[in-house]
Amino acid sequence: MAAIVIFDYAIKPKQKKQMKAITPTEKKVLELIAGGYSTSDVATALDISKYTVLSHRRSLLGKFGVNNSVQLVTMAIKNNIIDVHDPQQKSAQ
Repeated sequence: MAAIVIFDYAIKPKQKKQMKAITPTEKKVLELIAGGYSTSDVATALDISKYTVLSHRRSLLGKFGVNNSVQLVTMAIKNNIIDVHDPQQKSAQ
């Protein structure tokens, strides 16, 4: 029976999870995280507290169903939620 379950699981394509919508501020935090910014740097760039950044990050992790920032950024790129660029260059244009 176990072999059937494993085989059945192996041939079924993974279903995409439905992602919850993110806020504009969460998107900006996500872009800055993807750009390599530290929590303190994100806070400074957005003029918010580092605890607010951590709150947005925790919310994003939950919405994406992932456990860390690497997975978060990877999922965001794969799902075309963010582009890979320097977020400060975009705002300077």
